Amino acid sequence: NTAINLSRRWFYDMISSNIMRIVILVTCLVLFAFTAFALENVLDTYYEFGRKSSSGLVDEEDLTDEFYYSKYNIKFSQKISKPFSYYVKYQYYNKDFDTLENLDNNFHSSGIGIDATIYKKDGFSIKIGPDFEFKEKIYNDSPDLNYDQIKIDLPFIFKKEGDWTIKLIGGMNSYHYPDAPKDQLKFNSRIDVTKKFFDEKLEIYSFYKFQYIDREKIADRLERTYGASFDIKVNSQSVKSIGAGIEQGMDNTIIYEEREDSFDFKYFNWYLNIKYELFEKMKGAVKYTDLTRVYADLNHNFDGFMIENNWDTRAYETKDSTFDIKLGYLHKQFRYPYVSSPFAFHNNAISAEGEFTKKNDWRATIDSEVRFWDYPAKRMNDKIYYIEKIGIEKYFLKKDLTLGFDYRYTFKNFLHKLDITEYVFRFHVNYKF
Repeated sequence: NTAINLSRRWFYDMISSNIMRIVILVTCLVLFAFTAFALENVLDTYYEFGRKSSSGLVDEEDLTDEFYYSKYNIKFSQKISKPFSYYVKYQYYNKDFDTLENLDNNFHSSGIGIDATIYKKDGFSIKIGPDFEFKEKIYNDSPDLNYDQIKIDLPFIFKKEGDWTIKLIGGMNSYHYPDAPKDQLKFNSRIDVTKKFFDEKLEIYSFYKFQYIDREKIADRLERTYGASFDIKVNSQSVKSIGAGIEQGMDNTIIYEEREDSFDFKYFNWYLNIKYELFEKMKGAVKYTDLTRVYADLNHNFDGFMIENNWDTRAYETKDSTFDIKLGYLHKQFRYPYVSSPFAFHNNAISAEGEFTKKNDWRATIDSEVRFWDYPAKRMNDKIYYIEKIGIEKYFLKKDLTLGFDYRYTFKNFLHKLDITEYVFRFHVNYKF
């Protein structure tokens, strides 16, 4: 056991050292050398800053805090030939919390991926798509939370055009904590199968994931996750397709970028989705989702459901421009019966978006949304969100260059507490050359 622990420690120390950073940099420089010979190069980058919370991304509102942040991301991809392309990316994410100051942190992420067709004949193809990611999260005042992560996925995709697809993935995902005995080394395998029937009118999908986790100081863990879904096209004047899916498994909250904790949980989700068409230019979709989560070491289990209904219509169209209107409604109910102070909440949201596009020139969107939160057992948390979003994109060089700006303003009107204001500014560039 001592020899195994020493070997594991050496491995973690190696991947979190400067050697990995040097390997990533050298690899990027070598790949950039192909720029002059590539069929297509794409540079995609954005810079974003503002103030927000993670409550909009996870349904556990009392486990979060407001924070100021800045984030920038850059991704460069090349298509070397028709069957071969690759990408390299880097992201930096900084958080500064209002009250949970011990969680202030800086996050770095680097990645390299390849997409290559190694065989193709008579509608049958074999592709590979290896992905490599190296991440580092550093907390200003909590060194025991610092970690380095390396993730490797090796997928093989076998596809029969218009018939079936089989995706096999083997991988490794490790977390190294330099200042705490919390290292984890995960080995995972996954199989995804998609099959089409009746001239592609019916599509059935299923997957199975197996993951073994070698942990330091605590018991090892075996995780199994599986699910299935179907989507059938309906030859009806109004209903266009019906889909449903189910998924059950085990995971850890560390997979969510917005979370600052690490808790094991089991979950069970299922959904039903119907796409329909009311008029010639008005399409809609209604979706019901049921969710359940049970934690292994946290008293915050919850269950609930969501109902979404969205409509999309083209209100105006000419040779050079279009105007689209999108309307949405969401009803969400979750309950937390096992926390120290049990509660539930109901959420109703109404949204309306208008999008005007001047073809090959520019695009503008404006979106207004109101969300009503009702906590029957915690009236102090009752609130209303008022959200405004504006987006502008301008095209240059025959749309090879796109410059964009997005702004989001959120006013959280608490009925019994101090109000909160959030905002997000985002600038993005996409350049094809």
